[in-house]
Amino acid sequence: MDLTILQCNLNGRSAAHSLLPQIAAETDANVLVISQQYRNLSEPSWIASSSNTAAVSVQGVNAARIIDSGAEKDYAWVRVGSVTIVSVYLSPNNSAREYEDKLEALEDVVRNLTGYVIGAGDFNARVIEWGMPTTNRRGRLILQMVARLELEVINHGNVTTYRRPGFGNSIPDITLATDRMLTRLRGWRVIENNTASDHQYIVFNLTNDATSRQRQSMRTTRWDIGRINRDEIRRQLRNVAIPSADLSQGRADQAAAEWSANDLEKYLQRICEAAMPRKRYRQDRRQTY
Repeated sequence: MDLTILQCNLNGRSAAHSLLPQIAAETDANVLVISQQYRNLSEPSWIASSSNTAAVSVQGVNAARIIDSGAEKDYAWVRVGSVTIVSVYLSPNNSAREYEDKLEALEDVVRNLTGYVIGAGDFNARVIEWGMPTTNRRGRLILQMVARLELEVINHGNVTTYRRPGFGNSIPDITLATDRMLTRLRGWRVIENNTASDHQYIVFNLTNDATSRQRQSMRTTRWDIGRINRDEIRRQLRNVAIPSADLSQGRADQAAAEWSANDLEKYLQRICEAAMPRKRYRQDRRQTY
């Protein structure tokens, strides 16, 4: 079962709602993961949260493959084959306590889902790991949840998804997936289509062909240390904040340790990327018999 998933935030706009079918067709998307929809469609394959801020829609023949579905206030989910796709929207207007409670409720639901899980939506949090310059408290809570649920953040690069003049740019839209299914995810990217929303959309593919991705994942990232720029190393060390572990309030547990180690790895990788080029891998040679 191959799926193309379009992750989008319509920001409640009629024009964005009208453009959505066109963008779905241009990207060959057959699953829509939606935040802040303009309105819900009266279709059996359109599953919406009770607050009408998150929805999942399975398109075309794949609608017949829906095995199960569900929804609560801040999320909606459908199960297609062995994969459950969860759409999430957490408002920036939530208090710190409300945000933590909602994230805990989401974690309880995801933990009880069977099979593989893809979680996508607007979490309104900041984390260095998905391209932001700093990590805030909401971001730390998400990373701790991700570690406990054995998920991975799929976002890569630092292309912003929220762009509103006068309000700055950021990356509130993230994609999470069960770590055991990473070899099946391909082509995650932020697209530059006109969306009529203040968010740019995300597209990625879910495929059954894991062979080439498996081989790629076995390769360790290596940099050409012979071409290191020492001045850039010093500049990065001066200007890039060193991540620190969140061990306050009794959080010195495995999840916090894993988050801290992950954050440190990203910090070092960012410095290496800035200060030296990566080594290039040669194409695999064919065996000669």
